[in-house]
Amino acid sequence: MFAMLFMRSFPDRTALPIKRERFICRPNLPQGKVNCLLIGEKYAPELENPLNNEGVEVIRIPGNLNVDSKLSGHADLSVIHAGENKLILQKRIYIENPDFVDRLVAEGFRVIKTENEQGREYPFDAGLNVCAAGDFMFFNPDYTDPVVFRSMTGCKNITVRQAYAKCSVCVIASGVIISSDPGIISAAEKHSVHFLRITPGHISLPGFNSGFIGGSSFLLSENLIAFTGNLNNHPDGHKIEEFLVERNMKPIYLTKRPLFDIGGAILLKEE
Repeated sequence: MFAMLFMRSFPDRTALPIKRERFICRPNLPQGKVNCLLIGEKYAPELENPLNNEGVEVIRIPGNLNVDSKLSGHADLSVIHAGENKLILQKRIYIENPDFVDRLVAEGFRVIKTENEQGREYPFDAGLNVCAAGDFMFFNPDYTDPVVFRSMTGCKNITVRQAYAKCSVCVIASGVIISSDPGIISAAEKHSVHFLRITPGHISLPGFNSGFIGGSSFLLSENLIAFTGNLNNHPDGHKIEEFLVERNMKPIYLTKRPLFDIGGAILLKEE
């Protein structure tokens, strides 16, 4: 009897849920379910709840005062994930937002600042706008920050004229992309990267003629991709959905409005 009472006096710790997570190994390419990412604080009020409903914790990137105010919330102008626990921040973001840096360090990340100052206008604002797609990395070498070259290794470098490479490319899988940029599509074809070429435009970015597909989408797992809005108003919406279905991928739409460019999301951790 005493033994039974003794045993009951301790809680059953095996019943407590254990949070299991890991750093995403390869930029933009989760293997498990994404459970933590970065988006610009400008877009968090609209997108945070839908992402929370998918089991994703959102960390807000402070507004970037060094670029055009219309792009101040764009993640891909402020931060790049260099694989595992390495994050590269634009120098001024790093210096001006110590609380944000401390939050990333507390999450276990090694945070590196860029070498070059960021310009306000394109292409001098695009030092981190590099697109890693598994074994390949699309970038414009004239404007990419030197820290990126030193930190992101193991990819085949594909040079393009488009300095907004990350924003222009929707990464589907390693060596599989969607883009409307003719230079990126030409380079992808040359290097045997599978692609879907879509019609330019039809993605909202206030103050500009159009946004880009990479800035309005990001993976949430190997088989799940999030879009900021629906594809109904895009002329290639059906073609995009078919391209995804052929690869056993499911799209989710975070809002009911048409696609809009937020500079994408920086994927950090997965289950």
